[in-house]
Amino acid sequence: METNGDSLSVEPMRLTGSEAYVYEAIATLEYLGRPVTRAEIEVVAEQASPEVTGRILRGLSDQRLIEERGEAESRHEPAYRLAPGARAIALPDDDPGGVS
Repeated sequence: METNGDSLSVEPMRLTGSEAYVYEAIATLEYLGRPVTRAEIEVVAEQASPEVTGRILRGLSDQRLIEERGEAESRHEPAYRLAPGARAIALPDDDPGGVS
């Protein structure tokens, strides 16, 4: 988001279907308060190919929507999180009954 004089300019987030699934998997798992590993992302986002997942993670990182956050404890594999300022496409619903 940029300020342009008195108005705000917002850049829309454009994600393909697979990118959106991976992004949402990270947002959902990160919401649980623990590091998100590539293996977990593949399972939750239903990505069968590690190559495809790797390409998507690089693309989201290049767009500065996610970032690597070191290694997940005891798993010795990279962990990911949403980049500061990135917003989830759909946040967990605080009101399971529907519209508040």
